[in-house]
Order: sequence, then C-alpha cells, then structure tokens
Amino acid sequence: MSYTKEIFEDFIIDPVNSIKETTINQNDCSEILECINNMFTVRDELIQKDIECGSLWNEICIDVISLVNSAFSGFYRTATIGLRSVFEMGCNSIFYYDHKIEYHMFKMENMKADKYVSVLVNEYSFFKSKYIRAFKAEIDDIQKEEDSISKYLIKLYGELSDIVHGRYSKLTNIEEFCVEYNVKQYKQFEKLFIDTVDILLVLAILRINVTINNEEKIYRNTGVIKYE
Repeated sequence: MSYTKEIFEDFIIDPVNSIKETTINQNDCSEILECINNMFTVRDELIQKDIECGSLWNEICIDVISLVNSAFSGFYRTATIGLRSVFEMGCNSIFYYDHKIEYHMFKMENMKADKYVSVLVNEYSFFKSKYIRAFKAEIDDIQKEEDSISKYLIKLYGELSDIVHGRYSKLTNIEEFCVEYNVKQYKQFEKLFIDTVDILLVLAILRINVTINNEEKIYRNTGVIKYE
C-alpha cells in the first residue's frame, strides 16, 4: 500500500482520533494529569530560582505533554521510549543546579548530552545519601534506607533503557500493522510515566524545596522516603 493523504487520513488520523476518545472515556487519567500539573509547578519555581535550569525543565514539560499525547493516540512504545529522555533531562537539570561549570560547558560548547543517569550516580554519587547530606542533613531521618533514592534511579533507568534498546520482552509484538487502542499497553505506559515523574518530583522537593500537592502520595509510590 502506497500512502496518500487520503489513505493516511483513513488508516492513521481517523483511528488515532478514535483512540484518543476511547482512552479518555475509559480511563481516569487523573494521575497522569496530576503529574503534568506537578511538573509545571516545579518548572515555575525553578525558573524563579535558576532561569537556566528552569529552561531545561520547560523542555521537559513540553516533552511530557508530547509523550502523553502519543500514548493517548495509541503510540504506546513511542511514548514509553521517550520517558528515558525525560528522565535523563530531569536528572540533568537538578545536577546542573549544583554544577554550573558543567552546565556552561554543555551550553556554550554544545557538548554531547552524555550525563546519563548511570553516569551521574556512579561517577558523581548523584542523590546517594552522602550527596544529599550536603544540602539536607536530615535525610537519614526520612530516607527508607541508605542510598534508597540513587538505587531507585538506577533501577528505573535500567528498565527504561531495556525498552529504548529493544530488549525482545519489552517489544509490543504486534503481528499485524495497525494503530488501535490497547488498554494493557496504555496501563504499562501510565505506570512507567508516573514512576518517572514522581521520582523527578522527589529530587525537586529535596533539592529545590518545591512544595508539591500530595507529597505523601509521591513518597508512597516511589518508596524511597518515609511518609508516616
């Protein structure tokens, strides 16, 4: 089949519009929307404190909306793959908040964005307990265990990387070409989306002192901070 405007509209545009309607009608979507609102809360406060890092978070917010739109449209794998980029950029924005020389080199020298989450944790001790103690001495009283946050970062990064690199068990395994609503794949995206956004919110709460609604819910979901 050769694509024309008419064929593309019939086989892609119309099904996508139907999938969006089905997704919104058959799913609560409130948690995803709450995540988006919280990301914009961080953006607004971060821009006030650090315009450069805030501009990075603005890019993240744009990407977050794009990924949700893709998932609502039935492009679940594309949406899920994009989560690693959001995760990396979110961690980078917090890292650059404390590392202005690295940010300057990244910006002015147009350097490769190679501060992967694994690199940040392993080479810079990013959000290991000893890292957090430098700006939040009481972390030992509120973390679930030593290095609970950095361990979560590495675990989630590995899971997202498996999807990006196409580990077979992470493929959608669709036998016929079609764009259609799939509740199982949507729910898989939704969980990973919430996991990704919530841990970024934890980083922002701890480092930037951002006030987020339902912080206890975020702590409960990530399991890295005590909430009782």
